[in-house]
Amino acid sequence: MHTTTTRVRRRWLGATVGAAVTASVLLGGASTAAAATDVSVKGVLHQGERGQVVYEAIKPASWNGTLVLDLDFNNWNPAQRQWFLSHGYAIGGNQRTQNETAYELHDYVDNLVETRSLLMKAVSAADGEPSEPTRTIAFGASRGSFVSRMAVEYRPDVFDAAVAFAGGGAGVIGSWLGKTDSVWALKQLVDPSSRLAISGLPDSPTGEYGATYDQDVALGQLVGTASATPQGMARLVLAAAFEQATGWPSGPEPAATDYETQGKAIAGSFAFGNPQFVLKEIEIMGGGPVTWNHDVDYADLLQRSGALDRVQWWYDHAGLDLQADLATLAGAPRFAASPEAVSTVEGIGTFSGRTGGAPVFSVKTIGDSADSVSLDTAYQQTMRSAGNENLLRSAFIERPGHSSQSLVEKLAAFQTVVDRLDTGEWPNTSAAALNTRAQQIAATLPASAGDSRFIEYSPAPALRTWDFTNWGSYPYPAATAASPGELTPSTRDSVTVAAGSAAPGSDVEVDLGEQRAGQWVSVWLYSPARQLGGWLWVGADGAVTVSLPADATPAKHRLAVLDHEGTVLGWSDLKVTPPGHR
Repeated sequence: MHTTTTRVRRRWLGATVGAAVTASVLLGGASTAAAATDVSVKGVLHQGERGQVVYEAIKPASWNGTLVLDLDFNNWNPAQRQWFLSHGYAIGGNQRTQNETAYELHDYVDNLVETRSLLMKAVSAADGEPSEPTRTIAFGASRGSFVSRMAVEYRPDVFDAAVAFAGGGAGVIGSWLGKTDSVWALKQLVDPSSRLAISGLPDSPTGEYGATYDQDVALGQLVGTASATPQGMARLVLAAAFEQATGWPSGPEPAATDYETQGKAIAGSFAFGNPQFVLKEIEIMGGGPVTWNHDVDYADLLQRSGALDRVQWWYDHAGLDLQADLATLAGAPRFAASPEAVSTVEGIGTFSGRTGGAPVFSVKTIGDSADSVSLDTAYQQTMRSAGNENLLRSAFIERPGHSSQSLVEKLAAFQTVVDRLDTGEWPNTSAAALNTRAQQIAATLPASAGDSRFIEYSPAPALRTWDFTNWGSYPYPAATAASPGELTPSTRDSVTVAAGSAAPGSDVEVDLGEQRAGQWVSVWLYSPARQLGGWLWVGADGAVTVSLPADATPAKHRLAVLDHEGTVLGWSDLKVTPPGHR
């Protein structure tokens, strides 16, 4: 087992159980046949490390071969445990951490896989022969939803399906782009002198993070200031639009045009929906800031947010000029991420949509203040981009709150996925069909299992997303061209163009040398200076490929490459030939 206590990223990949794992194995019954024996394992993984978690797993006597694993298994209530066990399902999982390992999604999946291995060793010991599940299903809500989606991508050899509740579909970066947009806008419009850092958050003196973290206290104070006046409220409602915050985070649902009630509810849930300690944990994990806004048009975000009418109502009510505040945001100083940190978190906290054929059922309440219902569309987009949209189904629940699905709704979603695995085809996943399924399940459970409120719903598309289609593309702030005089003889031919000539609109490969691999550069055609694409990531071979403008003038040009600080790395002559010329 790989163990380290001071690091930015941790990988625990081995299946060996050593001193960091303690276990108790409880075998019930006299028979040695696993089919007739209850088996339970529990203990601690990574004992004494920052990623220390408990594990527990249970196989019922009459096991149907399916194992269900949840990051937050330690929070399963007795009724949920009993339903699964009584229906023949083995169950298990772990707990979440609350430090810099909090969003190490791969590590969480590794913990689930290790928990599975420990249970199967115990089952095999009881059975007298090797035993493996016929199916393993990832199941989880909130952070567990991130983990269940990652499980089928990271370990498709283990997980056959995922049931994901209460968010996670946008991935770690996508989820926080909107949140930092919202907090940044609130600070700029209400109190630019607030000690809120927005990005690159300060360390906690204790190294532990939670609601008492100084940045969360500062955010609470800023929300309090904004909530005290109609003007502050208007600006808070505007800021919340940038993360597509729900107008129904709690209580009875307000009327569609009751913008006053909606705004007050948004103010009451704003700090809960933007926990700064979580962002800090993610920054520690990545090794630096992972969000940015230097390329954001906030007027455009508002138009696409689905909240324009609510924002305009509050600005009219407060007697403020909405366009003036949007202009203030447009002119305010922006913040940038660390490309290295973004790259790190891309690898462990964003999605590719490649599940190895495993189906995913995503279920969201429409009044979720911690993970906007619109973020579910980000996952739909990811699955479409991967060509796997048929492996995904999404459902929505007419209820406020984060992770507020009832037990019967969870079980209805789970049974839907089981049917999909049994038949190879999705059953009816309409709201009516899901409610019918849930009602049938509810008839066998006490009233405490809750009701079912699935509805047909189409959220506004997510504003800012980040998935595998964006990997390696994080830009620095807008590049600036070097002056022609900076293209000196000393840097001539320090970069080379594979072809000495090219036609307008054609691709050109530029070789910078392998020593530049992993760097961000901008490429320019002179003169006048025209940037060829945005920021470009130099591949392992030390080269980048650019497209010449279709209207490039046939003539002798110079092609120059600059680093992220604007320093000329090199330039070379390039002849642009007339179209069709050889």
